[in-house]
Amino acid sequence: MFSTPSKRGARPVPVLLVSPDRRLAGLFTEAAAAAGCFEVLAELNKYGPASMIEIRMRQLRPAAVVVDLATDAEAACEVIRLAGRQDPPVVALGLDYSSRPGVVIEALRAGACEFVTPPFGVEYQRQAAEAARRLAVWEELAQPEAGRIVGFANAKPGCGASALACHVAYELARQTRQKVLLADLDLAGGGAGFYTGVEHNYSVLDLLERSGESEPGPAGSLAVPKHGIDVLPAGPVPRTCAMDVVQVRQLFERLRSSYEWTVLDLPVIFERISLLALAEADCTYVVTGPDLGSLHAARKAVRLLGLAGVGSERFEILLNRAGKPDGARLGEIGKVLGRKVQAVFPEDHGALHAAAATAGKLDPSSPLGGALERWVASLTGATAPERRGGGLLLAQGAAFAGI
Repeated sequence: MFSTPSKRGARPVPVLLVSPDRRLAGLFTEAAAAAGCFEVLAELNKYGPASMIEIRMRQLRPAAVVVDLATDAEAACEVIRLAGRQDPPVVALGLDYSSRPGVVIEALRAGACEFVTPPFGVEYQRQAAEAARRLAVWEELAQPEAGRIVGFANAKPGCGASALACHVAYELARQTRQKVLLADLDLAGGGAGFYTGVEHNYSVLDLLERSGESEPGPAGSLAVPKHGIDVLPAGPVPRTCAMDVVQVRQLFERLRSSYEWTVLDLPVIFERISLLALAEADCTYVVTGPDLGSLHAARKAVRLLGLAGVGSERFEILLNRAGKPDGARLGEIGKVLGRKVQAVFPEDHGALHAAAATAGKLDPSSPLGGALERWVASLTGATAPERRGGGLLLAQGAAFAGI
């Protein structure tokens, strides 16, 4: 979201930021987010190799590349020349702490069209964005469609979020035939690895640490294929997930550029990484059970997220292991939680145990298998076949208008 558009009705100019100076990069990205003149699609913290930068430009198709002149002006000018050799050419803007005449001249000779320096005032950014917009052809090009990211987090431990995340990922791949990643951000729990039977030495932290490498599909290079999806489990040793806001955003950018769908297995919703993921994902599903302890935790989550300013569109409530509650009971639960229940999944120990024992998929003819099949179809817009005993109640449309 951008608070001030660079021009009435105009989109922010999408840019690739190349900046080894992380302080300078941070100043620019914060100012760009506040002014709304530029949209930073991705950041690279190295000037090379050239192949890496070319790959990212082909993937993201930015209108411009913003290049750090402060760290190494000569290397920066090589990046500017590289941008100009693309087909179509990519506009280049210089980024520096101040306008040094000698550096400015060299950058202009290399092909830079404009320069930005702190404190990155709104009017200053607007002028630079307009210069880039005049020269760029990005509005004539189809922008790449970013992949979708959904997360599953328990209201309290043991509500079944990991199992749902795993089998939703399987079902997404089956129904859409698109690239799907199941990524475990609960690095101390490792539920995704258990349900898929995947043991692996890498985790999302390794993916984040490789952010400057040149492979075009870095997420895929570290993940393990299983039953039509890629799995990035928690790793063999429990670890803490101490990512900050910027790192989470960078990670999600990489996942969106590599997969049409990413399903996150998150820790309990009150954990810091879950709250950070909630702010960046398309939707986070808070999973609760029908017992009083789980419902109390879910009610607390709804209240605290509201107090924290989290928009209601950022998360939904899923009622898991619920048997077959009627509309009146669901209405009562909705009133207790202060939030409508988006979907209800049945208790199905037999199907879950069979799938977990073989690290396989759910039987689609089972109550839970049929329920997930129809719910995923509602996410993708597909049409799921009718199965008897599916046990799914969707809190969408008139069926749950009273909750």
